[in-house]
Amino acid sequence: MRIAVFVLTCLPSLAGSGLATGHADTTAKVSATVGGKPLPLQRPEQIALMFMSAVSNIEDDCIRHAGHACSLDELVNGTTTQDNWKVGHLKFDPRTADPNYTYTVNAGKNSFEAKAIPKKLGLGGFFTVKAGFGFGKKFYNPQGEASIASEEIDSSSIEGDLFQAH
Repeated sequence: MRIAVFVLTCLPSLAGSGLATGHADTTAKVSATVGGKPLPLQRPEQIALMFMSAVSNIEDDCIRHAGHACSLDELVNGTTTQDNWKVGHLKFDPRTADPNYTYTVNAGKNSFEAKAIPKKLGLGGFFTVKAGFGFGKKFYNPQGEASIASEEIDSSSIEGDLFQAH
């Protein structure tokens, strides 16, 4: 199986990346497939996928250790746990750090839905959902806002720095 690998470099100036300043030097290799085929992503889409992956990872810990899925504010600022586990948080608030997307999170007890909705034509949207226990699913719509009816991302990986901190 051939997987497309994209290199995402965010320098402190972040010129051309579409992100606000405030990052340390970061390099990450981002890859994703849909239907076993490489998903070609533009740089802003790579950034959105990095945020969505971080949200999904942190939500797993929220459900297990906080007893509920976290709101976007909790994902950014951290949350209190039931068992003294240190749940990570997002390194950057995607609502202010990414001018290319609007991010939303709907959280329940053991489930969540998160969206990265593009603000500009030509960018694809992302939707992540998890209901109950097990793995969350990610979806991509190359034409805009994504939903559960969009193309399912069957694999994605980020090598290097993630947009989450502990």
